[in-house]
Amino acid sequence: MIDARRAWFGANSFFAWALPQADQITLINTLREKNVRVIRIFLATIDDGQAGSRAIAAKTVTSLHDRYSLGCYAYKADSYVSKYGIPTVSGCSPPNDASKFYSNEQAKTDFTNRLRYLLDHVNPHFGQRWGSLSRVIFSFQIENESQGHMSTFNVRWMCDINIRIRSLVNNGVLLSTSGDVDYGLSLRLENFQCSAIDLISLHDYTMDGDYSRRKFQEAIRLAQQYAKRV
Repeated sequence: MIDARRAWFGANSFFAWALPQADQITLINTLREKNVRVIRIFLATIDDGQAGSRAIAAKTVTSLHDRYSLGCYAYKADSYVSKYGIPTVSGCSPPNDASKFYSNEQAKTDFTNRLRYLLDHVNPHFGQRWGSLSRVIFSFQIENESQGHMSTFNVRWMCDINIRIRSLVNNGVLLSTSGDVDYGLSLRLENFQCSAIDLISLHDYTMDGDYSRRKFQEAIRLAQQYAKRV
């Protein structure tokens, strides 16, 4: 059973960075009144939001990349698409095959270098690296819905990348899995077994509450076995 005394809430608001600062503060205040302690965002221009979140005692779960920028939406395809010849689709329907990104060793190196650059960036408000900025960051996810909607899956990719950046994330900031497209991906055993990962994120689009409760209990059992958070 989950100990309700130790439970708290988070919110998924990955476009909050695009709001004017006053609206960001209103949003964070409203969420905090509901006992929301973390807000999940995608990396963007968020310095002001980060400063505000600290002032109101909320932290962020920051996703450093989005699987759907790998050609699933052609209008926001990033540089990996052209460099590695990843096929694109106009509206992610059906989703494209981005396996070239996850299977190519040079792509792994490129992506790791990108993450290193971001995590070593010094936040101007606090004079501290992002990777150690525990005052405002709860955890980092290397990628949103990693390898989602694909017929092939590199089972080592998530752990491999997290191992490469583990030393850059410290001072109480956690490394988390990526909020996958379903519980099947969220609960992959290799994520629980990965020494570099602190936190397992659960995500699914199901509306079946009983199914979700069963999967939550499965996640808790695995987390206890492998000393992870969920």
